[in-house]
Amino acid sequence: MFHFRDLRKGEYYLDPEVCLTASQREVMPFQRFAGREGFADNLWTSSRRNENDLMSLALLDWPVQSRPVLTPDESGFSPREIPGYRALVRPDDNRVMSVVTSSYRVAENQSVAQAAIAVGRQFDQSAALVGAAGFGRSLERSIFIVRVHGTADTALVLLAYNSHGGEGAVRFQLVEADRDAGTVMTPDMKYASISLPHVGDMEERLESLIHRNMIERYADEVQPIWHKLQDALWTPRHTRSLLGELWREQSAIDPNRVTLHPGRHLT
Repeated sequence: MFHFRDLRKGEYYLDPEVCLTASQREVMPFQRFAGREGFADNLWTSSRRNENDLMSLALLDWPVQSRPVLTPDESGFSPREIPGYRALVRPDDNRVMSVVTSSYRVAENQSVAQAAIAVGRQFDQSAALVGAAGFGRSLERSIFIVRVHGTADTALVLLAYNSHGGEGAVRFQLVEADRDAGTVMTPDMKYASISLPHVGDMEERLESLIHRNMIERYADEVQPIWHKLQDALWTPRHTRSLLGELWREQSAIDPNRVTLHPGRHLT
């Protein structure tokens, strides 16, 4: 974690030794993460890799196996099956990711990726999978990155998060990436994200996601706000006030090692 917090004063600092270069800043944080933990294509180029090839390169092209949960009997020798429960196992290394009820139907990696692509293509037929990665203690979590729409310098991106840990939810989150500014914005809008709790038949839930028209509703909701911001008067004084509220003044914590967050110098 390059950015860290001084808990004594609640201020944010950046280690100057890990400052990003201009070329690194145009690689969004989620792309850097996917590239490190799995595989990621360039978000800003028009050429796109086949999603099956990308899933294979990210080492996520495996189906989850459901196996019985066993426990020793009274003698301690003959295992017996525990009714009503199943273990979710990663087949390539036989790693147990979680134990779930028998009524649960898993959200496969491929299904989550395809659902994210389908949702993106409702809005723009050129939407494509550009990154994927598995992570977590048992590699039970995964992220899928779909570039939905944009230009050479901006992109609307759909991030899909999944877990085979039998907890939480499959989450779809829209973010807006800006190449020149090196920023990722996550508007707090009603349709900016959708969560599907890990209960029941997850494949059926994923298939129904396309009927929610998530991105179209988000675009209708956020467009007037962008227009309002573009027309708003925003002066350097406003910026200084905002940054002062966020990052305040530098403390005496080892000034030779850390500097204020570069956002401080946007003015």
